[in-house]
Amino acid sequence: MVQIVVTAEQAKRLGASREPIEIVDQEGNRVGYYTQPFTNAEVAEAKRRSESETGGRTTQQVLDRISTMGSK
Repeated sequence: MVQIVVTAEQAKRLGASREPIEIVDQEGNRVGYYTQPFTNAEVAEAKRRSESETGGRTTQQVLDRISTMGSK
C-alpha cells in the first residue's frame, strides 16, 4: 500500500470532518476522496437493521424489473 504523509494541520482537518473530503492537487485537479471509517456503533446499527428488515429484492430482480420498464 502507498502511504502519503500529511502535515499535522491536514491530519487534524481530516480527523475532524464527518463528511467526505475531496483531495485535490495544487492545480485543483481531483486526486481522490477521503472518508472516515465507520464507527463500531454505526456497524452495529447497520447489522441490526439488516437483520430486522424483510422483503428486499436481489440485484438481479431489480435489474430484471428495470429492463421490463423500458419495453412498455
